[in-house]
Amino acid sequence: MEGEIQTCTYALISWLTSGSAEIWLRSLYWVAGLIIVWLAYLALNARTSQAKATFLLRLSERFGEMQDARTAVGNIKKHILSKISKEHSHLEDNEREKELRKAFKNEMRKIRNGESQEFNVNDYKSIFKLCGFLEIVGLMVKREYVSQKDITDWLKGPLEEFDLMLTEHINERQKEFGISAGYFENALWLSKKIKKST
Repeated sequence: MEGEIQTCTYALISWLTSGSAEIWLRSLYWVAGLIIVWLAYLALNARTSQAKATFLLRLSERFGEMQDARTAVGNIKKHILSKISKEHSHLEDNEREKELRKAFKNEMRKIRNGESQEFNVNDYKSIFKLCGFLEIVGLMVKREYVSQKDITDWLKGPLEEFDLMLTEHINERQKEFGISAGYFENALWLSKKIKKST
């Protein structure tokens, strides 16, 4: 038995001092290193997902606080859609959309100037608070802090309304005040991007 132990010990010592043991140990270190990197990646990915979820939750809370703006948008939309449906029911969809955009632009100008009989300047201010919110959301998507899919799944309707109701008015305001094309540029960018994807 002692001879067998000595033989095994001798074999182990000669293997450890040979080049093959060094290669095997280096391989083991590499595998252990890769496992550690993979585990760190998984932990970081979980934290990133959690941070995005927290950010979306906070955006959702902020959007929920804008009930006045959402009500104003809904009322203006209902008013204009009713008006255009009566006056332009014979038009094709593309032509009707052009008329809607023109009507929204005119109504927004009236509201801003205090000339609207249905809506007031406070509605206008509320709507532009919502525009500011959508601008922040657009910036977050553009910089890839949140995915477009997450935002589209959640805010597709409000962004489509923004595009239909406010794009022409915002463009008019840019020209009116000589503002460079940057006024709500991220909200406009995101609303156009969503429109193209549908």
